[in-house]
Amino acid sequence: MKTFYAAIAAALAFAGAADAKTYQTVNLNPIEGTSWSNLAANPVRLDFGPGYGTGTVSFTSLNGGDLTVVAAPVPSLPYYQYEATLGSGDKLISTADGTAVFTVTSYSGLGGGMLTFTLDNGDFLPGTLFTIGSLDLTASRYQYFSPGAGFGAPDSASLPSDGTSPLSVVGGDSDGAFWGNQVMNSVSETRAFGLTGSANSFSVRVLGNQGRSGGMSFSLAVADVPEPATWAMLIVGFGMVGATMRRRNAAIA
Repeated sequence: MKTFYAAIAAALAFAGAADAKTYQTVNLNPIEGTSWSNLAANPVRLDFGPGYGTGTVSFTSLNGGDLTVVAAPVPSLPYYQYEATLGSGDKLISTADGTAVFTVTSYSGLGGGMLTFTLDNGDFLPGTLFTIGSLDLTASRYQYFSPGAGFGAPDSASLPSDGTSPLSVVGGDSDGAFWGNQVMNSVSETRAFGLTGSANSFSVRVLGNQGRSGGMSFSLAVADVPEPATWAMLIVGFGMVGATMRRRNAAIA
Protein backbone atom coordinates (compact mmCIF):
# COMPACT_ATOMS: atom_id res chain seq x y z
CA MET A 1 0.00 0.00 0.00
CA LYS A 2 2.84 2.40 0.81
CA THR A 3 4.35 1.69 -2.60
CA PHE A 4 0.97 2.39 -4.20
CA TYR A 5 0.63 5.81 -2.58
CA ALA A 6 4.25 6.61 -3.31
CA ALA A 7 3.67 5.86 -6.99
CA ILE A 8 0.60 8.09 -7.04
CA ALA A 9 2.55 10.89 -5.37
CA ALA A 10 5.36 10.53 -7.90
CA ALA A 11 2.96 10.63 -10.83
CA LEU A 12 1.16 13.69 -9.44
CA ALA A 13 4.48 15.40 -8.85
CA PHE A 14 5.50 14.78 -12.44
CA ALA A 15 2.08 15.95 -13.66
CA GLY A 16 2.37 19.12 -11.61
CA ALA A 17 5.80 19.81 -13.07
CA ALA A 18 4.42 19.36 -16.56
CA ASP A 19 1.38 21.61 -15.88
CA ALA A 20 3.36 24.48 -14.37
CA LYS A 21 4.27 26.79 -17.23
CA THR A 22 7.13 29.21 -17.59
CA TYR A 23 6.68 31.95 -20.18
CA GLN A 24 9.60 33.92 -21.57
CA THR A 25 9.45 37.01 -23.74
CA VAL A 26 10.47 36.53 -27.36
CA ASN A 27 13.74 38.15 -28.41
CA LEU A 28 12.68 41.13 -30.53
CA ASN A 29 16.01 41.62 -32.28
CA PRO A 30 15.15 41.31 -36.01
CA ILE A 31 16.80 38.60 -38.07
CA GLU A 32 17.55 38.06 -41.76
CA GLY A 33 18.30 41.73 -42.46
CA THR A 34 14.83 43.03 -41.50
CA SER A 35 14.26 46.15 -39.41
CA TRP A 36 11.58 47.57 -37.12
CA SER A 37 12.14 50.97 -38.73
CA ASN A 38 10.65 49.67 -41.97
CA LEU A 39 7.76 47.71 -40.45
CA ALA A 40 5.05 49.53 -42.41
CA ALA A 41 6.55 48.39 -45.70
CA ASN A 42 8.18 45.06 -44.85
CA PRO A 43 7.45 42.51 -42.10
CA VAL A 44 10.01 42.05 -39.34
CA ARG A 45 11.35 38.52 -39.05
CA LEU A 46 11.96 37.06 -35.59
CA ASP A 47 13.13 33.84 -34.01
CA PHE A 48 10.27 32.93 -31.67
CA GLY A 49 12.39 30.43 -29.77
CA PRO A 50 12.84 26.64 -29.39
CA GLY A 51 9.78 24.72 -30.50
CA TYR A 52 8.42 27.67 -32.51
CA GLY A 53 11.13 28.68 -34.96
CA THR A 54 11.05 31.73 -37.18
CA GLY A 55 8.16 33.93 -38.25
CA THR A 56 7.07 37.47 -38.97
CA VAL A 57 5.49 40.55 -37.43
CA SER A 58 3.59 42.70 -39.91
CA PHE A 59 1.64 45.97 -39.64
CA THR A 60 -1.59 47.00 -41.36
CA SER A 61 -2.75 50.61 -41.19
CA LEU A 62 -6.26 51.33 -39.90
CA ASN A 63 -8.06 54.58 -40.80
CA GLY A 64 -4.85 55.98 -42.29
CA GLY A 65 -2.88 55.58 -39.06
CA ASP A 66 0.64 54.36 -38.63
CA LEU A 67 2.95 52.89 -36.03
CA THR A 68 6.56 53.80 -35.32
CA VAL A 69 8.71 51.50 -33.22
CA VAL A 70 10.91 53.69 -31.04
CA ALA A 71 12.97 50.87 -29.55
CA ALA A 72 12.88 47.10 -29.98
CA PRO A 73 14.28 45.79 -27.78
CA VAL A 74 14.32 48.55 -25.19
CA PRO A 75 17.11 49.28 -22.67
CA SER A 76 17.31 47.07 -19.61
CA LEU A 77 14.98 48.71 -17.07
CA PRO A 78 13.30 47.17 -13.98
CA TYR A 79 9.83 47.33 -15.52
CA TYR A 80 10.99 45.57 -18.70
CA GLN A 81 13.36 42.98 -17.20
CA TYR A 82 11.79 40.92 -14.41
CA GLU A 83 10.32 37.64 -13.23
CA ALA A 84 6.67 37.74 -12.17
CA THR A 85 4.13 35.21 -10.94
CA LEU A 86 0.91 35.41 -12.94
CA GLY A 87 -2.54 35.12 -11.43
CA SER A 88 -2.70 31.58 -12.83
CA GLY A 89 0.39 30.63 -10.85
CA ASP A 90 2.54 30.39 -13.98
CA LYS A 91 5.79 32.35 -14.22
CA LEU A 92 6.63 35.10 -16.71
CA ILE A 93 10.26 35.97 -17.41
CA SER A 94 10.73 39.30 -19.18
CA THR A 95 14.22 39.77 -20.57
CA ALA A 96 16.11 42.84 -21.76
CA ASP A 97 15.53 41.76 -25.38
CA GLY A 98 11.83 41.15 -25.00
CA THR A 99 10.01 44.51 -25.04
CA ALA A 100 9.25 47.11 -27.72
CA VAL A 101 8.18 50.73 -27.22
CA PHE A 102 6.25 52.40 -30.02
CA THR A 103 4.13 55.40 -30.98
CA VAL A 104 0.79 55.34 -32.77
CA THR A 105 -0.23 58.16 -35.08
CA SER A 106 -3.74 58.91 -36.32
CA TYR A 107 -4.38 61.63 -38.86
CA SER A 108 -8.16 61.57 -38.78
CA GLY A 109 -10.16 60.52 -35.75
CA LEU A 110 -9.43 57.16 -34.18
CA GLY A 111 -6.70 55.31 -36.04
CA GLY A 112 -3.55 53.31 -35.75
CA GLY A 113 -3.01 49.82 -36.96
CA MET A 114 -2.98 46.07 -36.59
CA LEU A 115 0.03 43.98 -35.60
CA THR A 116 -0.01 40.41 -36.91
CA PHE A 117 2.31 37.68 -35.62
CA THR A 118 2.74 34.60 -37.85
CA LEU A 119 4.91 31.49 -37.55
CA ASP A 120 6.56 30.06 -40.65
CA ASN A 121 5.49 26.60 -39.47
CA GLY A 122 3.33 25.25 -36.66
CA ASP A 123 1.18 27.05 -34.11
CA PHE A 124 1.49 29.29 -31.11
CA LEU A 125 0.33 27.21 -28.15
CA PRO A 126 -2.76 28.08 -26.08
CA GLY A 127 -1.83 30.56 -23.37
CA THR A 128 0.76 32.41 -25.48
CA LEU A 129 0.89 35.87 -23.90
CA PHE A 130 0.75 39.31 -25.48
CA THR A 131 1.54 42.01 -22.91
CA ILE A 132 0.58 45.65 -23.35
CA GLY A 133 1.16 48.66 -21.13
CA SER A 134 1.95 52.37 -20.75
CA LEU A 135 -1.24 53.57 -22.44
CA ASP A 136 -1.58 57.33 -21.97
CA LEU A 137 -4.66 59.34 -21.11
CA THR A 138 -4.65 63.13 -21.17
CA ALA A 139 -7.19 65.71 -22.25
CA SER A 140 -5.75 65.64 -25.77
CA ARG A 141 -4.26 62.14 -26.06
CA TYR A 142 -5.71 58.73 -25.43
CA GLN A 143 -4.70 55.24 -26.49
CA TYR A 144 -6.49 51.93 -26.87
CA PHE A 145 -5.55 48.28 -27.19
CA SER A 146 -7.91 45.78 -28.79
CA PRO A 147 -6.99 42.06 -28.56
CA GLY A 148 -8.10 39.78 -31.37
CA ALA A 149 -10.90 37.25 -31.14
CA GLY A 150 -8.44 34.51 -30.18
CA PHE A 151 -7.63 36.11 -26.82
CA GLY A 152 -9.38 35.68 -23.51
CA ALA A 153 -9.59 38.11 -20.61
CA PRO A 154 -6.26 39.44 -19.34
CA ASP A 155 -4.41 37.67 -16.56
CA SER A 156 -5.28 39.12 -13.15
CA ALA A 157 -1.68 40.09 -12.32
CA SER A 158 -0.53 43.67 -12.82
CA LEU A 159 2.97 43.32 -14.25
CA PRO A 160 5.97 45.57 -13.56
CA SER A 161 5.46 48.78 -15.51
CA ASP A 162 6.22 52.49 -15.69
CA GLY A 163 2.52 53.11 -15.01
CA THR A 164 0.05 52.02 -12.35
CA SER A 165 -3.40 53.14 -13.55
CA PRO A 166 -5.78 50.22 -14.15
CA LEU A 167 -6.15 48.92 -17.69
CA SER A 168 -9.85 48.21 -18.27
CA VAL A 169 -12.51 48.03 -20.99
CA VAL A 170 -13.45 51.57 -22.01
CA GLY A 171 -15.47 50.88 -25.17
CA GLY A 172 -15.31 48.85 -28.34
CA ASP A 173 -16.59 48.27 -31.84
CA SER A 174 -17.77 45.38 -33.98
CA ASP A 175 -14.24 43.94 -33.98
CA GLY A 176 -13.80 43.78 -30.22
CA ALA A 177 -13.37 45.58 -26.91
CA PHE A 178 -11.11 48.58 -26.37
CA TRP A 179 -8.87 48.39 -23.34
CA GLY A 180 -7.63 51.73 -22.04
CA ASN A 181 -6.75 53.93 -19.11
CA GLN A 182 -9.52 55.79 -17.26
CA VAL A 183 -7.34 57.90 -14.95
CA MET A 184 -6.68 61.34 -16.44
CA ASN A 185 -3.05 62.44 -16.90
CA SER A 186 -1.66 59.02 -16.09
CA VAL A 187 -0.03 55.96 -17.63
CA SER A 188 -1.57 52.49 -17.46
CA GLU A 189 -0.28 49.32 -15.88
CA THR A 190 0.90 46.38 -17.98
CA ARG A 191 -1.32 43.31 -18.38
CA ALA A 192 -0.94 40.00 -20.21
CA PHE A 193 -3.58 38.64 -22.59
CA GLY A 194 -3.44 34.92 -23.44
CA LEU A 195 -4.48 32.98 -26.54
CA THR A 196 -7.36 30.61 -25.83
CA GLY A 197 -6.38 28.08 -28.49
CA SER A 198 -3.62 27.10 -30.90
CA ALA A 199 -3.06 29.45 -33.83
CA ASN A 200 -0.49 29.83 -36.58
CA SER A 201 -1.22 33.57 -36.66
CA PHE A 202 -2.93 36.18 -34.50
CA SER A 203 -3.55 39.93 -34.64
CA VAL A 204 -4.01 42.78 -32.17
CA ARG A 205 -4.93 46.44 -32.72
CA VAL A 206 -3.24 49.51 -31.25
CA LEU A 207 -5.16 52.75 -31.63
CA GLY A 208 -5.04 56.43 -30.72
CA ASN A 209 -6.92 59.66 -31.28
CA GLN A 210 -5.98 62.27 -33.86
CA GLY A 211 -2.36 63.30 -33.53
CA ARG A 212 0.72 61.44 -32.34
CA SER A 213 0.29 59.17 -29.34
CA GLY A 214 3.43 57.69 -27.87
CA GLY A 215 4.88 55.49 -25.21
CA MET A 216 2.99 52.20 -25.45
CA SER A 217 4.98 49.03 -24.89
CA PHE A 218 4.38 45.41 -25.84
CA SER A 219 6.00 42.01 -25.61
CA LEU A 220 5.17 38.49 -26.71
CA ALA A 221 5.84 35.60 -24.34
CA VAL A 222 5.74 31.91 -25.23
CA ALA A 223 5.68 28.90 -22.95
CA ASP A 224 8.56 26.47 -22.85
CA VAL A 225 7.86 23.47 -25.04
CA PRO A 226 8.15 20.44 -22.70
CA GLU A 227 11.36 18.49 -23.11
CA PRO A 228 11.02 14.83 -24.15
CA ALA A 229 12.61 13.84 -20.83
CA THR A 230 9.80 15.59 -18.93
CA TRP A 231 7.13 13.66 -20.81
CA ALA A 232 9.11 10.45 -20.31
CA MET A 233 9.16 10.99 -16.52
CA LEU A 234 5.43 11.69 -16.54
CA ILE A 235 4.72 8.48 -18.46
CA VAL A 236 6.96 6.51 -16.09
CA GLY A 237 5.12 7.97 -13.10
CA PHE A 238 1.69 6.94 -14.36
CA GLY A 239 3.14 3.59 -15.45
CA MET A 240 4.21 2.99 -11.86
CA VAL A 241 0.66 3.69 -10.70
CA GLY A 242 -0.79 1.29 -13.28
CA ALA A 243 1.65 -1.49 -12.47
CA THR A 244 1.05 -1.15 -8.73
CA MET A 245 -2.73 -1.26 -9.20
CA ARG A 246 -2.46 -4.38 -11.38
CA ARG A 247 -0.34 -6.17 -8.74
CA ARG A 248 -2.73 -5.10 -6.01
CA ASN A 249 -5.78 -6.35 -7.95
CA ALA A 250 -4.03 -9.62 -8.69
CA ALA A 251 -3.23 -10.08 -5.01
CA ILE A 252 -6.89 -9.43 -4.04
CA ALA A 253 -8.12 -11.91 -6.66
